[in-house]
Amino acid sequence: MKKLLLLILLFISINVKASIVVMDADSGRILYSQEKDKRMLIASTTKVMTAIVALENAKLSDKYTVGDEIDMANGSMIYSKKGETFTLYDLLHGLLLRSGNELA
Repeated sequence: MKKLLLLILLFISINVKASIVVMDADSGRILYSQEKDKRMLIASTTKVMTAIVALENAKLSDKYTVGDEIDMANGSMIYSKKGETFTLYDLLHGLLLRSGNELA
């Protein structure tokens, strides 16, 4: 099974720009890696951490209005506008599922 998984990963990861590491969870042994030492920006990790902090400090039903901070957002966005109001649930949905950087 491990050989099959490794072959599949080799096939699908030829053009991957980010790192890939397949590790045996029991032994910690790396079964396959590609670009594992390549430095990358941590955009997705930042989004996940932002969501965790928000969930620890607010309720999903809390409402927030988009302010001037949106002018500093860049990258992947859902194109919300100043003055729009969202629940935390909707903000997290846009942040995590649609990769809306401005919602962070």
